[in-house]
Amino acid sequence: MKIRSVKANNHKKVIEVRTYKGVYEYQYAGLGLCPSKANPLTSIYVDDELGKEAFTYSLASGDEDTIHIDRVLEQNRDPAFMRDLLLYKLTIEASRCLNPHRI
Repeated sequence: MKIRSVKANNHKKVIEVRTYKGVYEYQYAGLGLCPSKANPLTSIYVDDELGKEAFTYSLASGDEDTIHIDRVLEQNRDPAFMRDLLLYKLTIEASRCLNPHRI
C-alpha cells in the first residue's frame, strides 16, 4: 500500500499517515526514536526510495528512522492486513507440520 502523505500531530503525539484507504494514526510510542521536548521531530516525509511504502523522520539530534506501512497497519489492526498476517502465520505452521525437518 502506498502512502500519500504524512503529518506529525504533536498535540495527540501521533503521526497521521494518509493512504488511498484513509488516514491512520501511528503513536509516537511505537517509534524507534521517540520525539520529546528536548529532542523534537524536525522533519517527516514519504520515502520515495522505498516505493512510497514507508516514511522517514528526523529528530533535532540528527537521528533518523524509517517506518514501513506494515507497522502502521498492524498498530491500527487494519482488517485486511491482519487477515493476510494470519494467513501467512497459518501457512508457516502448516508447512512446519508437513515438513518438520525442513524448517
